[in-house]
Amino acid sequence: MQDIEALSDHAVAARYFRRVHSFCRSLLRDDSEADDASQEVFLTVSRRRDELPAVRRFVPWLFKIALLTCLHLRRQRDRLPGTLSGDTEDA
Repeated sequence: MQDIEALSDHAVAARYFRRVHSFCRSLLRDDSEADDASQEVFLTVSRRRDELPAVRRFVPWLFKIALLTCLHLRRQRDRLPGTLSGDTEDA
């Protein structure tokens, strides 16, 4: 397998985007939110590239970032007014 450190950010995203998006979609249950989360995951990976030499296994690290990103987005979504089940605009 090719060394992940040698791949560009674009190549990493191209290789793993579908898997990450599917994972995010399963957690968020919304395509649009999964799109946002997936993009945020790869931005985070790009910003944290300096940690790669210390990362023993890239894929688990990537999916931990995806999990934390999705949980963060869910918490934000749940804090927004009108997003709780049972809320209506007519009330």
